[in-house]
Amino acid sequence: LLEQKCKEQEQLVATKDCTIAELACSRQSLEQQLEVLRVRNSRDQGQIADLQSARVELEQLVKEKEAMVVSLEDELKTKEADIVSRDAAVSGLTSNLRQLESQLDQKVMDVQETT
Repeated sequence: LLEQKCKEQEQLVATKDCTIAELACSRQSLEQQLEVLRVRNSRDQGQIADLQSARVELEQLVKEKEAMVVSLEDELKTKEADIVSRDAAVSGLTSNLRQLESQLDQKVMDVQETT
C-alpha cells in the first residue's frame, strides 16, 4: 500500500513537473508574442506620428492654396472690371468714330455740292 501511495505521489509530482514545464513554455511563448506586439505597436506609433505630421503639412498646403484661390479670384474680378471699363471705352470711341465718319461724309457731300 505504501509503495502504491509512493508511486501515486511520484506520478503526481511528475504531472506537476510536466504542468509547470508546460506553463513555463506557455509563459515564454506569451512573452515572445507580447514583445512582437510591443515592436508592432512602436512601429505603428511611428507611422501614426508620420501620418499626423503629413496631415499638418497637407492642411498648411490647403490653407496656402485657398489663399491663392482667393487672391486669383480677386485678380479675376479686377480684370473683369477692367474689361468692362475698356469695353465701355471702346463703345464710346466707336460711337465717336461713327459721328466723325458721319461728319466727314457730310462735309464731303457739302464740298461736292459746291464744286
